[in-house]
Amino acid sequence: MTNTAKTRDQIRAELKGRDPVYGYVRVSTRGQAESGLGLDAQREEILAYASKYGLDADGPVVLLEDQGVSGSVPLADREGGRRLALYLAAPWARHRAHVILRVDRAWRSMYDCMDCLRAWEKAGVTLHLVDLPVNVGDLMGRKMVIDKAFFGELERGLGVSRTQAASAAAKRNGERWSGSPPWGFRFVRGSRKLAPVPIEQRTLGRLLALDALTDPLSLRERAELLNREGVTTKKGQTWSKSRVSKVTRYARNSPHREAFVKAYKAYEGGE
Repeated sequence: MTNTAKTRDQIRAELKGRDPVYGYVRVSTRGQAESGLGLDAQREEILAYASKYGLDADGPVVLLEDQGVSGSVPLADREGGRRLALYLAAPWARHRAHVILRVDRAWRSMYDCMDCLRAWEKAGVTLHLVDLPVNVGDLMGRKMVIDKAFFGELERGLGVSRTQAASAAAKRNGERWSGSPPWGFRFVRGSRKLAPVPIEQRTLGRLLALDALTDPLSLRERAELLNREGVTTKKGQTWSKSRVSKVTRYARNSPHREAFVKAYKAYEGGE
């Protein structure tokens, strides 16, 4: 059983008679979680810190983990972070507990960092940072922690902006911008270019034609019609209301909308 799966009663039994010590670790992707990359290093850092300062003298450090969770998610909204909040609020932990973590693993939001620091200070929790050796009880120390969380948030925001700009540029140039080709296209082997898939483009044109009817069919009726006609989705699945809605919305907003309409009209006209 992992630490993240332990119940509060089990944690209480482990911590009875000593100052509770918690460590928190996080990785952003499922791949990192499954491979162990990142988590093991963080665990070792925290345990080494606890040993160096004698925090584990009365018992082992209880490690809380979040795997495949973005730092943009507030700490208390993550599974491991939520458990940490519960343990710190417990009677046996208040005014005695120690928390060991890295700033960038706990927070990528300045405001979330400020909220946690305020709550933990009020509860008498002693915070230890393995990546920022400052006294969090001191005003200047708290400022340095908040500044680091802010720069983590800034870095994340700039990364998102760069990705969005690159995706938009790739779309305009008809190039690959994701792990899967969009509806109506395939990836050209050995290239970033997108090539049309006629049968998919005809399907998208069909959806647009149904959407443009003066007295349009319901989503359920459109799905039933496509299924009767033997038209499948990109992955060979049958149609449902939600799939019709999602793919129609994509076709309606796509920069290639006119190509989809043309492909369907050509098919209907026998060209």
